[in-house]
Amino acid sequence: DSDELNAFALPGGFLYVNTGLILEAQTEAELAGILAHEIAHVTARHAVEQATKRSIFQWLTIPLIFIGGPVGYGIQQAVG
Repeated sequence: DSDELNAFALPGGFLYVNTGLILEAQTEAELAGILAHEIAHVTARHAVEQATKRSIFQWLTIPLIFIGGPVGYGIQQAVG
């Protein structure tokens, strides 16, 4: 329940549209376009791909903690 103009899709097909975006839409067609855009993200599994990439990067940066100490830890935190 935010005034922010935002919508997003999560793994599992969950769509979220902030109240601000709903109120800002001028027509039902605009809101339908936003929902279609988010449904396309779900269909293309974009959130799942991002989560998988993030997980892979986190695992790949673990050795940096041992090699680079605090710097390696900082890199790992920045990645994910």
